[in-house]
Order: sequence, then structure tokens, then C-alpha cells
Amino acid sequence: MIKLRGQITGLLLIPAIAVLLPWSIFFFIARGLSRFSWLFKAEMTLAIITLEASSEFEANTTWRRHYRLYKIVDAADPWLCRFRGRGWIHKHVDIKGEWPINKPFVASSIHFGAGLWALRHIRDTRSPISMVLRPHAEWREAFSTPMRYYLIAYEKAIVNAGGGAITHTGAGLKKRFKAGVEASNNQLVLIDVPSTTNTLAINFLGRPTYFASGLINLSQQIGLPIVPYVMTLDFSTGRRQLTIGKQLENGIELQQAMQELADFFDPFVRQQS
Repeated sequence: MIKLRGQITGLLLIPAIAVLLPWSIFFFIARGLSRFSWLFKAEMTLAIITLEASSEFEANTTWRRHYRLYKIVDAADPWLCRFRGRGWIHKHVDIKGEWPINKPFVASSIHFGAGLWALRHIRDTRSPISMVLRPHAEWREAFSTPMRYYLIAYEKAIVNAGGGAITHTGAGLKKRFKAGVEASNNQLVLIDVPSTTNTLAINFLGRPTYFASGLINLSQQIGLPIVPYVMTLDFSTGRRQLTIGKQLENGIELQQAMQELADFFDPFVRQQS
């Protein structure tokens, strides 16, 4: 029951306040709340297990506060994207780089930071974007009831922010992916979820790491521009920085393409692990 109350508070009650307050005030409150260890306790436990498997990072007090702060901000973003206009990005997000002019294109990232506003930026400055996601049936049993409802609501927020329908994985993914491209929808591909097929070992954080390469390979075959991006958070001010990387060169080998993507993400993960 304590776990459920913590999830409901962290995923619903606290983020909802973001709609009622100016961002600077809400972020000040969020920084204070990030001190409480009961917030996102289950997720924190899993994150620490992963972190401690590496000798490069330490789950110290500061890291734990930053982890909770990211979770609070990420949970607030669906509310903000729904109730804030285009001006919110100009006011609270610093943007480095540009999306490809040619469309559709593939925006590639990893599960890092709080990137929902990146989809909003693509929709507002270029054209709608669809995100590739696993269907509910593949993950719903792995989460508590509050988390399942939250993830379904977050998927709706992704559609609202990006303007394009979800491209679900599974049988027929390539067909659905191509259909989205033919409809001029940009595609978002996260490469840090290895699959049983179409996975390559890439050097990342100084060690071999397996990244999903199937959709990057398909994007190259279709001739789509591929560009990496991340959205980081300033822990002091609450400002975001959307960093858009250089478009991958046409015709490079898949292994090199995947390595260049990993090289782009590497320093950001080292700085905010």
C-alpha cells in the first residue's frame, strides 16, 4: 500500500501541480521533494542495481536526488505539453542544432533525460513525428496498476506532443514504419532496448553494449535522414537543453552508423548518469 501511495503521489498528484504554477516555482518545489526517499522507491532500487554493476558511477545522495528530480519532471511533462503552448519551449528550452530540413526523417535517442518536449519541438518546427513503442500486451503485466495507467496515459501524451500515431513493434513493424514514412510522418527510434534479433554490439561507456539496430538499418535502406538528439535538465534552474546532433552521412555501414549514434550519447550519459 505504501508503494502504491508513493507511485500515485509521484506520478499523478505532484506532476499535476505543474499545471497550476509557473515552471520556476514548480521546479523549486520539485527540487525539495526530490530529497524524499519514498518517491519512486521501486524504480530507484532497480536503477541502483544497474548503476552499481558499473565501476564508473556511484549512486550517492546527489545522484539519487537528481534521479528523483528527473522522474518528477518527466511525469509532469504530459500535463505541461497538454496545457502549455508553443511559447513554453521558447521560454524554458535552450536549443542547440537543427532538425533535418528534408522530411520525413528519423530522430534517434535513448531512454535518457526528459524528452517529451523534443517531440513537441519537432511537430511545431517540422512535421508530425511517430514514436516506435512496444504494444501494451507486452509490458502491462510487469507493472503495478498505477504504473500501467500512467504509461498508457504517457503514450497518449506522446501522440499529443508529436502529432503522429504510435508505431507499435511486433509482427508487421516494417510495414507500419514504412506506412508512417509514406504519410510524411517523422519517426522516433530509441536504440537502447536490445531485441533477440537485429542487435549490434557497440562500444559505449568504455564497454561492449548491445543496441537495437533493425530500424536504423531499415531507415538507411529507405534513405531517411537519421539524426540523434538528447534533452537534458539543468538541476539548478530547471531549464532544458535540447541538443540535436549531426545527421549521419548517407551510405555509411550499419556498424559505423550505430557507433556514431552511441558516441553522441556517451558524454551525456557520463555527465548525467
